Amino acid sequence: MTIDTKSVAELTQAVELLGNNINRMAITMLICMLITIAFTFFIIRYYEKLSNHALGRFDPDKASKLFDSGRVPELLAYCVKFIKKHPNDVNILFHLGRAQYTTGDFKEAQLSFQRAAELNPHYRSVVNPYLDEIRAQEVAAREATTI
Repeated sequence: MTIDTKSVAELTQAVELLGNNINRMAITMLICMLITIAFTFFIIRYYEKLSNHALGRFDPDKASKLFDSGRVPELLAYCVKFIKKHPNDVNILFHLGRAQYTTGDFKEAQLSFQRAAELNPHYRSVVNPYLDEIRAQEVAAREATTI
């Protein structure tokens, strides 16, 4: 039996083309999967926001946007509305503390931040700069009265 080199070359070329097509299909499938995952993530986030709003839940993203846009009185009212129903919600306590701190209600801010840190020790690193500043202001106020 003789081996036809032309047939072998054609067969080799066909196998290479098949391999290239399989690689392209795999890359296309991977891209489609990533797009599907990203789309699913955004749908879930959108649904969470809708359900938070529809169910009357506290939305930390909304609270952050209110704070970042300087709408602190609105943030304060938003947090006060929810803290009554959920006094141990760390997100509400944190945003309430930021609103109180920004409006100059340092005693209440201190209580909110301390409560958030008690409920979730991971919040300590976030609230400690606020608490340190409040303590520094208390020390400065005491020193000013003793002079």
